[in-house]
Amino acid sequence: MDWVTFLSRSIDALAWPITVVIVALVFRRPILELLPLLRHVRFRDMELQFGKELASARKETEELEFQRGVTFDPVPRFQKAVELATAHPPAAIMEAWKIVEDELRQLAVRTGQEIDPRDPSTVFTSMRREGRIGPGAGSLFNRLRRLRNEAAHSINIDIGEGQALEYVDLAETMAAFISNLGKKRSARPKDKS
Repeated sequence: MDWVTFLSRSIDALAWPITVVIVALVFRRPILELLPLLRHVRFRDMELQFGKELASARKETEELEFQRGVTFDPVPRFQKAVELATAHPPAAIMEAWKIVEDELRQLAVRTGQEIDPRDPSTVFTSMRREGRIGPGAGSLFNRLRRLRNEAAHSINIDIGEGQALEYVDLAETMAAFISNLGKKRSARPKDKS
């Protein structure tokens, strides 16, 4: 092979990769602005939708009936999850979900329900079936559980600190909701108008 043929084949082989790199460099800012809008990313058999799921969970939290002017006792045990979010975001998600499960165990005790020690979410599911929990709370609970499972079992997922903190916040809202289930509420004062 002479040098002209070698040069020609090298240019032929490198033309597309070089073009892609140049386009990526020229349009890097618009590309970076579009990345958060991705609905999902496929990598082999895994489909990642973590960011989209978080956004949907946030929207469900805002729409829930228990968010409309009702205050709940906070669940103060989330500080460890917040601290973990910086160093290891998936661990923060696991810690936050563990607190939600602890609240489910306490709910089972308060309401006298049997509980599967391996899956305390059965308490929530049975209350949902009985109509004691609305569809919004049920949807948020299921979404948080799916996100936790994705964080726990997906090795190719990249969860950032912001996403972990948002998950912790949503889990804290869910834990407060669960914490207040089965508790007696005082009657609201009647309007004297």
